Amino acid sequence: MERVARARRVFGAPDVPFVLSIAGPTGVGKSTLVRRFAGRWPVYLELHHDNPFLPHVLSGARGDVVERSQRWFLEQAAEFVRGADPSRPAVLDQDPAAVVHVYAAEFLRQGRLDRAAYDRLRRDLAEIRSLFHSWAGGHRVVVLTAPPETLIDRVARRTRAESRTDRVKAPTGWIEALCDSFESFARRARAPTVSTGDGDPDAVYAEVTRLLGIA
Repeated sequence: MERVARARRVFGAPDVPFVLSIAGPTGVGKSTLVRRFAGRWPVYLELHHDNPFLPHVLSGARGDVVERSQRWFLEQAAEFVRGADPSRPAVLDQDPAAVVHVYAAEFLRQGRLDRAAYDRLRRDLAEIRSLFHSWAGGHRVVVLTAPPETLIDRVARRTRAESRTDRVKAPTGWIEALCDSFESFARRARAPTVSTGDGDPDAVYAEVTRLLGIA
């Protein structure tokens, strides 16, 4: 009962369908967690290596290709949400708001995206957010966190394991900036944070389900 009461304070009633976004920087374990939910609810997995614009962005591209890359992420999430059944919970691998308010905002700060492009992405985000109203429990966000050095190590190991010759490594400074940005994002969204720093997926899943008030 105590767990359910706390979940109601954080997210509202746990027994109504909702859209859950698992947010956080690259390497934090979003996809690992989302896959755990796949056995009970429909899930969207962000397949970033399918984004044809991302290698150019990671190589330092500016302007139109950066906007197109961020819109690609938004469109993939929007397609999933439009096709999901509002009578059941659904889970997103990354919060669409983070695509704009973390990633695109960082590109804007770096001068790699102009204000007009950023505003267009904000309008795209608003359309996705309107879709969440179809779920009785609305939209819920959990932000995963880990120290920058942990994320850098995970990304390096994942890159080696995938052996992708077309993959461009995310710069260390970029990952550190994302960690700071996601901390601010969680505060603005009033979203609970869950650490994945110890690398225990079972513990992370248990904590998120506890926050949701579900078994």
